[in-house]
Amino acid sequence: PMNIFQLDFLKVFSVQCYAKLNLLDEYLLLLLAVPMGILLIYACGKIFNTPSTPTAIEPGLDSNIANPIVVDPERPTDDDGTDSENSITGSTVNVRDSIFVFLFMLYPGLSTKTFHIFACQKLPPGAASPDEAWHRFDYSISCLTSSYAVYEVLAIVAIFVYLIGIPCFFLHMMYPHR
Repeated sequence: PMNIFQLDFLKVFSVQCYAKLNLLDEYLLLLLAVPMGILLIYACGKIFNTPSTPTAIEPGLDSNIANPIVVDPERPTDDDGTDSENSITGSTVNVRDSIFVFLFMLYPGLSTKTFHIFACQKLPPGAASPDEAWHRFDYSISCLTSSYAVYEVLAIVAIFVYLIGIPCFFLHMMYPHR
């Protein structure tokens, strides 16, 4: 039911139709999706959005919808008469908001897949090889290989960089606007 709020781009773009990926490969693509998505949003913002220069109107004149910026005579302005304290353009705000939405949508799936990396299951005592451990969500992955250990280290780093870093980034960006 809550999958509507998760952005699983591997399912959206049907990546499984083009390449056979196991759980670890999907996880690596998901980790790479974060910086690549941010760069793509930033590039699209720079290419398609031209910054609009706000125009100032004289104090005391009626502000209408076509020209909503009113300059306070006490407030400092730049040389061109625009408000220097509020110099974020519409382009920058749109890019920042798009990155927020992108990270917000990607975060639940990224968290889930990160913790799924550690889901190993030992075979029961009566099995042919009881010392082996296999991944609970993809039985083609042995949890005792060195390549799997690399993904475990990568998941630990992702916990600090993404799972703790993204909420800290949100806090850093929103705290001044409380």
